[in-house]
Amino acid sequence: MAGRCGSDTGATIFRVTDSKVTAALRLPDAESALQLAHIHHELAATE
Repeated sequence: MAGRCGSDTGATIFRVTDSKVTAALRLPDAESALQLAHIHHELAATE
């Protein structure tokens, strides 16, 4: 998932396992976060 944090223009992708955030990756903008999230989603679908 990607979302805006505060008033800056960065975005964060969170990994959630068993209803807990287990990792967070900060990216410079929402477009970068959405691209990475899409790639991760596609890879996960092939496992």
